[in-house]
Amino acid sequence: MVAVILLLFVGPVVVFAGKLIEARRWGIIAYGGLAKAVGAELEKKWLDERNRVDERALDVPHFSTTTDLYQVVSNVYQMKPFPIDIQNLIALVVVTLLPFLPALLFEIPLDKILSDLVKVMF
Repeated sequence: MVAVILLLFVGPVVVFAGKLIEARRWGIIAYGGLAKAVGAELEKKWLDERNRVDERALDVPHFSTTTDLYQVVSNVYQMKPFPIDIQNLIALVVVTLLPFLPALLFEIPLDKILSDLVKVMF
């Protein structure tokens, strides 16, 4: 039952893993190159010419635009080829097995389960 549920819920996501890897690789090259060029221009304009920043720097949108671009690049670097992590898989398995717990308790007495659990823990 667990295998069927995992196949139903995780299988479709695996289909897109190749596309996600390709999109991440393309995004790193494209957006990373753009961010490097924009960052170099920003540094050339604001950091190379003067050591002192005047109030004119507060009125230009260069810094905000660069920050927004770097946020996009950060999102590209955080892309995962498999968007489901191990915690989600464990939760799915637990929720799948939960309805079988009453049947298990009818088959195996609770005191036996608890005593075996205590033996395993200690």
